[in-house]
Amino acid sequence: MATGELIVKTSHGDIAVITTTSDGPPVLLIHGNSSCKELWRHQYDSPLGEQYRMIALDLPGHGASSDATEPERTYTMPAYAEMCWEVMSALEVERPIVLGSSLGGHVGLEMIPLSDTPETALRGLLISGSPPVTNTGFEAIAAGFQLTEATGLAGQSELSDDEVTFMAEIAFIPGSPAEPWAWQAVRRTDGRARETMFGHFGGGKASDQKAIAETSPIPLAVINGADDSFMNNPYIVGLKYRNLWSGEVILMPGLHHIPFYEDPAAFNPILERFLADVSA
Repeated sequence: MATGELIVKTSHGDIAVITTTSDGPPVLLIHGNSSCKELWRHQYDSPLGEQYRMIALDLPGHGASSDATEPERTYTMPAYAEMCWEVMSALEVERPIVLGSSLGGHVGLEMIPLSDTPETALRGLLISGSPPVTNTGFEAIAAGFQLTEATGLAGQSELSDDEVTFMAEIAFIPGSPAEPWAWQAVRRTDGRARETMFGHFGGGKASDQKAIAETSPIPLAVINGADDSFMNNPYIVGLKYRNLWSGEVILMPGLHHIPFYEDPAAFNPILERFLADVSA
């Protein structure tokens, strides 16, 4: 199961990592905006963590990782993807499977064009709550989302205590109290990470992730909560994916923005099938 935490030094800062001891295929777990690696604990602390080498990290400015010394350089989706590849290199990991939640899914999509040879390409990518959108400006990006109060907070540098609580709760089960670790993750996050990432993404400075999803041969699983208040699920379902795992976008009934944490008993069997398929 999970080992103790270790620190990996990268050009974007010191990155906190938890990894399982399995010698199975490597699986990189990337959390979302204002969260941390513990978001994936129901996966790396499950039997899957014994079968696969699961590697959960804290993005720069999040969790136990250091803040960026150059926020404009580091706090962007392409830079986060570059950092993830640096961590993979430091851990001597080749051809990982990537699981990305929300911001983490966008980072996973950005990892694809950074490694386009068969020897280093991802084995597969699973995204949840991460609509692949174009980089042609705010309107094109907004097509993948439902714009809510939380959307504005996702790019806000300073948060009041009430706003921290709101962000921690809305990402899980709206109206239910957030677990202490989730509240602490939002409170800890470097506000410059939210502000800079949101500004770059909204300004069209990420890759054309829609084109990546529709042209990449890498197996792509898309699994969302059917009741996710952040996502425009009809937009996500309607994209013309080149290699969509299972042949359809999976919408999990009654679940919200983080279905793998909200109901791991329902999510993990789907994840197990995906990991087995792309590791074969």
